[in-house]
Amino acid sequence: MHGVIPDPQKETLVRASDRGYFESPRQVTMEELGDELGMSPQAVVSRLRLGPKHILENTPPETDGSNQ
Repeated sequence: MHGVIPDPQKETLVRASDRGYFESPRQVTMEELGDELGMSPQAVVSRLRLGPKHILENTPPETDGSNQ
């Protein structure tokens, strides 16, 4: 899956994960991530949405029926 996700989106996803964005409760806000990455909170949201979308769109479907 090399090259599936653009580097800026990957950087944002990794930073969000490292800082606890995906934990419950969240350990970091969009504003904090934006400050750390030098972008607006809205840009962070966009990258966090597009990253998984790129991964899913470029992942081959399972053909063995094990997820049905």
